[in-house]
Amino acid sequence: MLPGGIAVVVSVGRVNTAPQRRTLRPASRGLLIVWLLWIGVGSTLGALAFYNPYEATNFNLVLGAFLAVAGLVPLSGWLADRRPRVIPLLAMHGLFYAVCFGFAGLVRMPDRAIHPFNRVEDADYTRALLAAILSWLTVVLGYAVGKRMAVHIPRSLSMLGSSESNRVAIFALYPLALLASLWADSANQVSVLYITVAIRRLLFVWVVHAAWSDQVDQKAKFATLALLVPVELVLFVRLADGVLYGLFLYGCLLAITFAVTHRRVPIIAPAIILVLFVVLQPAKGTYRAATWTTDGDELGPIEGISTFVAMAWDNVAAGDAPLNAGDTLEVAYVRLNHLHILANVMADTPGSRPYQYGATLIPLLTRWIPRVIWPDKPREDLGNRWAHEYGFLDPTDHSTSYNLAWVVEMYINAGWLGVATLSFLVGTLMGAVRRCLILSNTGSPYFALALVSASAFFLPESNISLQIGGLVASVVLGLLLLVLLRLSTAGVPATLRGVADP
Repeated sequence: MLPGGIAVVVSVGRVNTAPQRRTLRPASRGLLIVWLLWIGVGSTLGALAFYNPYEATNFNLVLGAFLAVAGLVPLSGWLADRRPRVIPLLAMHGLFYAVCFGFAGLVRMPDRAIHPFNRVEDADYTRALLAAILSWLTVVLGYAVGKRMAVHIPRSLSMLGSSESNRVAIFALYPLALLASLWADSANQVSVLYITVAIRRLLFVWVVHAAWSDQVDQKAKFATLALLVPVELVLFVRLADGVLYGLFLYGCLLAITFAVTHRRVPIIAPAIILVLFVVLQPAKGTYRAATWTTDGDELGPIEGISTFVAMAWDNVAAGDAPLNAGDTLEVAYVRLNHLHILANVMADTPGSRPYQYGATLIPLLTRWIPRVIWPDKPREDLGNRWAHEYGFLDPTDHSTSYNLAWVVEMYINAGWLGVATLSFLVGTLMGAVRRCLILSNTGSPYFALALVSASAFFLPESNISLQIGGLVASVVLGLLLLVLLRLSTAGVPATLRGVADP
């Protein structure tokens, strides 16, 4: 939820010797995780192929296994890298392809999850798998091209940060951004909310990075980890709203920041997030039906989370434990199975639904413009509109936003040519972000800019204009924040030391 090159600044200064590197990040630990990854992947793919409980064709089994492995190769390389941890941009993007398209080639949607719109056969799944493979391969090709771009952020900006500025961010800037977000949300100030959310998220990553890399005193570190982080998660992960996307987003931000600052991969936290998703996903519909009402709106974050978790636990605890656990996992995976949607779209386009020829991408031209500047900017309703056009939503449902994964949107616009061309452009943009924004040794403010910007590619499951437009806004706001910080300081702090990105 991501490859890159950021080595964190720690209080001990520059690390030069092999023994020190082994202390920070033992090679054996990284290799062990890689071995566990491939043993788990191989066992899962092997079991699904051997038993074939979903009766997938042999060709689809091979295609799905190939995409799952190919998508995980960058992640494996990042885990095995013996150099200091970096932002794994391509690895996170590939993980999405592996989980949401690759493994989906070996399974089928459970009967209770099949909607009336389901009208696909094995041949449609084959075409969808081939389209996903084409997309991933062209993304990788574009990424290689984008990394060759010779555009750089001034090193004076990337090295900004000091104990004093970090304390100001912890005790003043982040709390102000938090209050501004809460006010804009409660007052329904949509034009302001978009900016406050972007700024607050940048500041959140900034202060967490500063705390974990020991660039602040113990008092500020305690305030960040024991107070600011829990507040951010409780208020803005949005579990109380019955939304699970925040679990993955904040899980990615925190796990990557931890990996960069501690130079080792966290295991327990991602495992907890995975368990939460598997347990909460089947109960999400019931919780939303019970709380998305006038009475439900009165639930606070803590009460809402408690109610959601209680419903999920009752759901898991009911019935035979092993069988129920399997059903829970199967239903949870429905949320991640984008191959099924792609297969249905390819079956209907252009037969009964015409190509859009780039119409869904037009908001990219205006998405980055804040509503404060353009109050009457047209609102994006693609998430609801496209699902109605393809019959995925009830005709009376005008509130649900149905996820439109990037690969699906690419095909909707121009078929196979759209998949290949737009995937290449996405890969090129990712390579440019890697080359221009992700450096090997930076201060906390710049790390926040790089990670929040890169996170636009971690979960490419919402329409392109929504996420790429957010990327542009994050870069602009982040650079503005860095410039203001640069103007308020006399120069690069002496406490920040490191080497430039090779």
